[in-house]
Amino acid sequence: MSDLKQSHIYFQTRIRPWMIACFGEDIWGDKTERNHRFIEEALEPVQSTGAASLKRTSLSITSMVVRRSNRRRKWAV
Repeated sequence: MSDLKQSHIYFQTRIRPWMIACFGEDIWGDKTERNHRFIEEALEPVQSTGAASLKRTSLSITSMVVRRSNRRRKWAV
């Protein structure tokens, strides 16, 4: 097993108790819900500066979503 893959597994093992304590087992195991929560949290700082318009944010999200969804391997270890 590569060092990169081992460090990814180690990280996931370490954060699991924290994730379950914060979000519960249901959300920990639900990748779709976790993705939605991540997007919401990522957009909050942008919104707080007044820099986000609904039209611009919608265009950004739409352009990201229409990309091929099978590119997960590029980002996953």
